[in-house]
Amino acid sequence: SKSPIDQNIEDEVIAFLNQYAEEFDAIIISDYQKGMLTDRVLEKLTSCASHSTVIADPAKGAPIERYKGVTAMKPNRHECEAAVGFPVDSKEEVIKAGKILLEKADLDYTLISLDTDGIFYINKNHDYLFVPTQPLEVYDVAGAGDSVISIMALLSKADIAPRYLLETANAAAGIMISQQSPKHISREDLIHRMVVGKDELNRKIKTLDELEIILKSSSRQNKKVFFTNGYYDNVSRERILYLEKLS
Repeated sequence: SKSPIDQNIEDEVIAFLNQYAEEFDAIIISDYQKGMLTDRVLEKLTSCASHSTVIADPAKGAPIERYKGVTAMKPNRHECEAAVGFPVDSKEEVIKAGKILLEKADLDYTLISLDTDGIFYINKNHDYLFVPTQPLEVYDVAGAGDSVISIMALLSKADIAPRYLLETANAAAGIMISQQSPKHISREDLIHRMVVGKDELNRKIKTLDELEIILKSSSRQNKKVFFTNGYYDNVSRERILYLEKLS
């Protein structure tokens, strides 16, 4: 149902926030337009930005001013275009759109998910960064945006440079879209994606630390590991048959 929650439930939500919200490092507002975020509830949530990081994932077509006062926002390209009223294709258009979002919602910073073009970051000082996506096999794009906003919340109290925030969020989204349901991201998966998975380190010879990360990664769980001698620069039919026998 998209009907607003009744006043009794609304009062309970606000009472909960009054009692516990100051204990939270970060609060994520995911607006699915299901009636939960009434004006009173949203007003209370945005006021929590005085003591916690409050990040909004806006509803498509909702006025950006509705979330005014939150710390940060993470729209995707389509939500951003709906908010600013023009296509967001070129870098110049993305930067212009980011500045409009900052002003309209009085944000400290915003991230914009640009699907295959990566992620864009801009803060209230108009410092900005583009982090391109890493090419990989895509199974299902569902959950990529949720991964980005989760990393934003997770690292909200960390003394971390924006580039590392974006790279971590981008890595999480990359893991998510390369998985089939059910989906999850472990700490080891994230480290593997960011460290071992980078092109400059994705070489044949691994250190013991890199091997430990690879073997702990959930993508390697329930798989056999074989030790063999020889070299495989030139793969012959005999070597393929040998590997098939091992498995």
